[in-house]
Amino acid sequence: MKKALFLLTVISCIAIQSFAQKQGKSKIDSLLSVLKTAKEDTAKVNKLNALADEFRNNDPDTALYFASQAQALSIKMNYKMGIANAYLTIGTALTNLGNYEKALKNNNDALTIYDQLLPIPIVIGTTGTEKTSVKTKILKQKARAYNIIGVDYSYLGNYPEALKNYFASLKISKEIGDKEYIANTCNNIGH
Repeated sequence: MKKALFLLTVISCIAIQSFAQKQGKSKIDSLLSVLKTAKEDTAKVNKLNALADEFRNNDPDTALYFASQAQALSIKMNYKMGIANAYLTIGTALTNLGNYEKALKNNNDALTIYDQLLPIPIVIGTTGTEKTSVKTKILKQKARAYNIIGVDYSYLGNYPEALKNYFASLKISKEIGDKEYIANTCNNIGH
């Protein structure tokens, strides 16, 4: 009975992983297809950052390539959110490559820009929901930045600084009701 249950668990894990890989490949293929004809605007920056984000864990060098393109285009257009998101993806990729000092710099640069974007100025012609949505996106990225900074400090052996950043991430995640990131941050705190 235990062998059958173990075998069923292994087969289920393989099936789930295969499905996730197909989904990820499909998303990557879709983003690459859109980039071929994309104009140099914020939509292209967002696609480049999304593509870099897809690669950040499994192929961090490729993530660095696409995030650097997003960053260069964002700087050219002075698109602050694009710059911050590129810094964050570059920082995450560098963390995955084990370059924690350089990762910290990029993640802190992202955090600085997210702080500059808050509070969101009132824009004539937008609804309160749109402003809230943008603010929530910024706060979500800010929580992610704190969490990754915590990971960097943890790898560097600076546990008090790691915990400080994890708790900052957790506070924001709770504020915006991001249950997935609450769990992710709590997991990091537990390590």
